[in-house]
Amino acid sequence: MITRLAFLLAKSEWEERRARTLLTMSGIIIAVLSIMLILILTQSFQDAFTRQISTFNSNWIYITTEDKTNGPPFGLSILTRDDVTRVKHMHGVTSAWPVVLLTTMIGEESVTLRILPAEHVKDRYDHAAEGRLLTKRDAERKVVLIGSLLADRLNLHVGETIRLFNTSWRIIGIIPEQGDFREDMSIIIPYEAWRKLTGEEHVSLIIAESPTPSETARLIERKLDRNPGNTATLTREEALQRVEKILGILNLTLLVIISISLIVGSMGIASSMTSSILQRKRLIGTLRALGMQRWQIILILLLESSLLTLTATLIGILLSIPTGSMLISIIARHVTLPLGMSLTPSLLTTILILTLTISLLASIIPAWQASKIPPAEAVRYE
Repeated sequence: MITRLAFLLAKSEWEERRARTLLTMSGIIIAVLSIMLILILTQSFQDAFTRQISTFNSNWIYITTEDKTNGPPFGLSILTRDDVTRVKHMHGVTSAWPVVLLTTMIGEESVTLRILPAEHVKDRYDHAAEGRLLTKRDAERKVVLIGSLLADRLNLHVGETIRLFNTSWRIIGIIPEQGDFREDMSIIIPYEAWRKLTGEEHVSLIIAESPTPSETARLIERKLDRNPGNTATLTREEALQRVEKILGILNLTLLVIISISLIVGSMGIASSMTSSILQRKRLIGTLRALGMQRWQIILILLLESSLLTLTATLIGILLSIPTGSMLISIIARHVTLPLGMSLTPSLLTTILILTLTISLLASIIPAWQASKIPPAEAVRYE
């Protein structure tokens, strides 16, 4: 009976005071939508960081220049082929190779050119979606691998040619989809073939392999540094530390925004409940006069508030799914992370429990005050 009364009160509240109820629900919907979007984006970035770092070989050291440590080192740096040779002969280094990262336009598409020794392509990929991967015998051949998304957009196939650096390159394989926009829109070119064509000695970065990456990285910085602080290295361990720092900032920002959203939402619920109780003082008094206990009045009002909050929360969650997907698609075009929609049942359950808890806490004082209204006084209320 109590649940039925709560449902009937919620229904009458909607029919009689639709504008105010809509305003209250809109506040909850906006709060839930904001929280959901932040959680979706944060979780997507966390998953993307985890996936990207998982591709790092724990024994690899990424060597670049200090001005290129805030993002992918696109373009040529002051590092050269001679530096690659120097690194190879340093204590603790088992192998080292150059990498060049460039960008170009093919038609209306922005494409990343990833230029590295052909024999090291297998370090990143196990197989090709179509065709085959580059091998050591392709080192000086004008052959390339292309990303799956680029192949789809430009309708390219294995065996066809593509124009790069004013010459034709034959497509021998298509890279499996990685979920990273830039990687899926990239072209892999054999380093020796590119250098032979361009005569370029500078590279974007150097990758070294060592059984003791942290110690070897410090050695490389000291011996390769032309100017103090100019050469920078990055190991998997350091990458994890940077990610933890970034995620810490994201989580702190998330906590602040969620707190503000919850405070605003709870104030709206409390204000709506107080106003609703004042306007229904006579009805509450009648229920008390008919013998209803104070705890029953409190329970009815809390259930009514929970029904409205649950409805608004579900609407906010439903709106957040397409909105979050759209935001991730937009952001993914401008970052090098493999962003994807990340929405788990535990996240949805947490939001539902959180909003219902806030609703109950915001409604308990108005409901308690309503239960204390003397029946005689409430019946006389106009």
